[in-house]
Amino acid sequence: MNYFEIKPNKFLLPYINCYWTLNGKSDLYYDNTERVLPDGCIELIINFEKPFEQYCGNGKFEKQPSAFIVGQIKNYKLLKPSCNFDMIGIRFKPAGAFKFLNFPLDEISSQTVDAELIWGNDLKVLQEKMSDAKLSRRIFLLENFLLEKSLINKTNLKFIDASVNLINYGKPIFTVEKLAAKLEISKRQIERNFKQFVGIPPKTFLKIRRLQNVFKHIQNKKQIDWLTLSYISGYYDQSHFINDFREFSGMNPSEYLSSKESLVDYFINK
Repeated sequence: MNYFEIKPNKFLLPYINCYWTLNGKSDLYYDNTERVLPDGCIELIINFEKPFEQYCGNGKFEKQPSAFIVGQIKNYKLLKPSCNFDMIGIRFKPAGAFKFLNFPLDEISSQTVDAELIWGNDLKVLQEKMSDAKLSRRIFLLENFLLEKSLINKTNLKFIDASVNLINYGKPIFTVEKLAAKLEISKRQIERNFKQFVGIPPKTFLKIRRLQNVFKHIQNKKQIDWLTLSYISGYYDQSHFINDFREFSGMNPSEYLSSKESLVDYFINK
């Protein structure tokens, strides 16, 4: 499999982290179940090959649409990959998807939504044009589509962007109360804005970012001091850390390190 990322143009950069592509012959067994972990971002994915299957409960899997939006997820998703990959995705910034969707993002939390239900025939035409195109042409078509959709929504996202940037790049913040104090606004206002523009409550977003930092720390490391890592990551104790880790990934830390699932290796911390 070949995975790489492309930065958006300057007009879309405020809303999009990157475009990513995954293509080539799979080195996974089709019957393998892979898991995808939350990263605090919404994605649009277009698949030009056989659809993946996604676990939908009660031991059943269902095929994903050929183009779909993945709303904010609060814990892991289980997927069965197809044999070959030819996919392109948009990883929006935490509040970036609202610019193009223009409805409260908590409405699609934990859901995989057929993109055609949102953009109708415009999306279908885009897929047809992109299908046999080279990557550079696909990016060109995709960016034109997004720029057209972005003109509809005039909402100013500077406040929520400042909140997210404070969490992602400022000194560690582990509670909504501390975030509210830093921004000098009410906790209720933060909660309302996060649900509408990010898709999940701020407490959940903080938990996801904290655990993403843990995953970033342990990638490619053979020996890990879990007690120290849980402390510097803001957990009350090791039990609190393990409980959150299991909720997030479906495994305890030791199980995760021994599994090293392939899709996790491709996508985590990208």
